[in-house]
Amino acid sequence: KGHHGVVGATGNGPGGGGLRCGGGYGGKGGGNNGGGIYGSAAAPEERGSAGGGNGTVPGKSGGGAVRLDVSGGMITVNGSITANGEDSAANYAGGGSGGGIYITCRTIAGTNGAITALGGDGETSPDAGGGGGRIALVYDPAEQSNMAPHTISIRTYPRKQAGDDTAGCLGTLWLSDAQF
Repeated sequence: KGHHGVVGATGNGPGGGGLRCGGGYGGKGGGNNGGGIYGSAAAPEERGSAGGGNGTVPGKSGGGAVRLDVSGGMITVNGSITANGEDSAANYAGGGSGGGIYITCRTIAGTNGAITALGGDGETSPDAGGGGGRIALVYDPAEQSNMAPHTISIRTYPRKQAGDDTAGCLGTLWLSDAQF
């Protein structure tokens, strides 16, 4: 889990959101005082930040940090690897930012897999959503080019429900080359 929310006006973490605003990490949190961007896009080893509370209800937690080091081998993603921020659930508090996912391997493969670091939804105005997290996939480009086609979804966007007007910003995605 990422940085936890608090009842006070500012969420925990380096990108904690202000009063009712979303936490930031790879992307800025939503709202007038959304949490800021921090950390490394190429080596995202930090947790996501919490959204701001409303004085009585805590902001929601940011996504955690996932580190997989399979430098000499192949990683196969047929399920999900997630570091998503928590949604505000219409409690007038900010959503948490997405967290960090940092994978090093020789090659990566998978069928219908998903790697996500999504920002938490702000639900309804005036509470704002968290910014997207950070994902880095570091692989051997020459070895990866010899792999069969794969279907892995990689996402770092902020979640936003219908009627929201204060979503956070997109997170970051860092890859060894452009073949994905």
